[in-house]
Amino acid sequence: MFARKPLIVPTFFAVAAVVILTACQGRNGIVGPQGAQGSQGVQGVQGNTGPQGVSGPVGAAGAQGVQGPAGAQGATGPAGPKGDKGDAGVAGPKGDAGPRGESGPQGPAGKDAAAYVLVTPSTAPVGQSFTLQGAGFQPNEVFVVTLRAAGLGGVDVALGTSRANASGALEIPASVTQGNNIPVGTTTGVYSLVVSGSQGSIAAAFVKVVAAGS
Repeated sequence: MFARKPLIVPTFFAVAAVVILTACQGRNGIVGPQGAQGSQGVQGVQGNTGPQGVSGPVGAAGAQGVQGPAGAQGATGPAGPKGDKGDAGVAGPKGDAGPRGESGPQGPAGKDAAAYVLVTPSTAPVGQSFTLQGAGFQPNEVFVVTLRAAGLGGVDVALGTSRANASGALEIPASVTQGNNIPVGTTTGVYSLVVSGSQGSIAAAFVKVVAAGS
């Protein structure tokens, strides 16, 4: 425990100070004029930034802006892969028949039936006569009878000349036409007997030459 110090000296000084102050204070005098305002003091040092406040609530959405102009057309992209073939569509209804067209120009005249000839008999030995019959030639057409490749060396042999009648038909009996027989020297085999008309008609018949006495 500490020893308590006596309070005599401090108390004395306190009382003395009160007495002196009272003696020095006189009566209140007349208040003097207010002094001029002092100059502004130097700005103090800026304090530290305080902590960030709490974020306020989100504001309402603003009005939609005016639509801008359309942009330029972009470049054409590359072609895509070929797609699968689709199913065939349903056949449409049959359309009405169209109007009849105009008649075309008349075609050229058709050709007459081809001329033909017949040899009787068709098989004969060298030197034997035959009868030649035919039709389809031009009216009154002159013709030549030829046995092809029947001569020596394979040359054609002319057997005679005659004329078709007004109907374009012909008949040459062996008894009235000279030369309508198988020429001497013709070898055995098959030949074409050709009748050629002066107006372009032509016909042929089969002839077979056999050995004498066959």
